[in-house]
Amino acid sequence: FDKYMKQLDSHQIEQVGKQMRKMMWPDSTE
Repeated sequence: FDKYMKQLDSHQIEQVGKQMRKMMWPDSTE
């Protein structure tokens, strides 16, 4: 269960990172 939570947490951080990148560099294609 702990491992699952860690995977979920890292995934959420990844999603947030992508959103932040879009806000900072909207012209970025990545």
